[in-house]
Amino acid sequence: MSKSSKPSDEPKDAVSDAVDESLIDPAETAETSDTLGVAKKTKAEREAEKEEARREKERETLRRRTTPQPVKLDGGKNPGWWVPTMLGFMVLGLIWLVVYYLSGSKQYPVPSLNQWNMAVGFALIMIGFIMTTRWK
Repeated sequence: MSKSSKPSDEPKDAVSDAVDESLIDPAETAETSDTLGVAKKTKAEREAEKEEARREKERETLRRRTTPQPVKLDGGKNPGWWVPTMLGFMVLGLIWLVVYYLSGSKQYPVPSLNQWNMAVGFALIMIGFIMTTRWK
């Protein structure tokens, strides 16, 4: 910039005096003057920002979401005697009923129970079946 001895009619600011105008690209000044100093973004950059904002919103939603924690309901394994006892009750009840039916008028296995022998047989079978509901 050359300085002339006579002042010009245009006011000059300090920034324009310090910048060498030969170093400024005219394409840059035209582009930035329209956007007031904000660089223009390409469509891909805007889409990438939108996608990143969407992902961040989704991550925030997942962070705030409370998920139920799995609860261990089984108390562990059954003891070793559980299955043999369960099957024993069912087989004993079946044998009780078969003996009662085959004994006829003598009404074995316990003659004094009479018809209640059937109830005892079915009760033994039901105990076995109830034990199957706790079998793990």
